[in-house]
Amino acid sequence: MSDPSPALFLDTVNAYQRTEALLAAVELDLFTHVAAGRDTAPALATACAAPRGVRILADHLTLLGFLRKSGDRYALTPDSAAFLDRASPAYLGGAVEFLLAPGCGRRFGSSRTPFAGAGRRRRPRGRCRPTTRSGWRSPGPWGR
Repeated sequence: MSDPSPALFLDTVNAYQRTEALLAAVELDLFTHVAAGRDTAPALATACAAPRGVRILADHLTLLGFLRKSGDRYALTPDSAAFLDRASPAYLGGAVEFLLAPGCGRRFGSSRTPFAGAGRRRRPRGRCRPTTRSGWRSPGPWGR
């Protein structure tokens, strides 16, 4: 048996940061710009029209494994080239944007309420199913 580790807890708590970084890069077409040769922080800042923070975002994506970096130049990983460059026939950026759109609970603050409230919601009374000879079963703890 191994020693207790906080790794799963920390990975779960920080997962939204990876998701938001990927979404930001897709929205800025960062991967497509790198594939097109705009592979330095200044070139990406100009191409993405986002001079502030692009280097930090690109470095974070490098740490996550979406980009590689050699010196001051970024390059796509094989997976990023296949799925995150708009020029690729297997581009999945549209799916990323769709799945993280505002109506789908994007920006995790909006998804806290449904998840946190799920265990506290109670079923409305009157939703009992007939299961006994007398015709009705107790509504259980959610109907109290």
